[in-house]
Amino acid sequence: MGLILCLVLVLAAGGSSSFRAQASDEPIRLQRIAYDRNATAQTEQLGFVFSRHIIPTLHKLAGDKPRLFFDIAPVTSYTGPEEKKLQGPWLRSVRVFLHEPENRLRVVLDVNPETSCSVEQTFVEDKNLFLLTISGVQ
Repeated sequence: MGLILCLVLVLAAGGSSSFRAQASDEPIRLQRIAYDRNATAQTEQLGFVFSRHIIPTLHKLAGDKPRLFFDIAPVTSYTGPEEKKLQGPWLRSVRVFLHEPENRLRVVLDVNPETSCSVEQTFVEDKNLFLLTISGVQ
């Protein structure tokens, strides 16, 4: 009896209206990319402002040319810069690519291969801001 009740509660929670309200097929726009280097705090911050609520999944590629990247979808257009050079100790550049057949936008962060860093991810919901704070690893 306890197992069945538990299963019903899990199924009921999965179908809640608040969960469905966040899902949308409305295209997402990447409205702005902002970069800040704080020498005092020894951090770099990279902010991405979207047209609506979305929390991307950040992925890491190691190797000679280490990168961080995330995809957002559905995206039907992008009019911002394709690349922005950065002058920080950990991040070298940000590149943005629109993959039109998949309606997907890929954002790539080129990382300095000579350093080690950690990345803290924050989402400021009322501003639709996905914020990455990069700092050195001791």
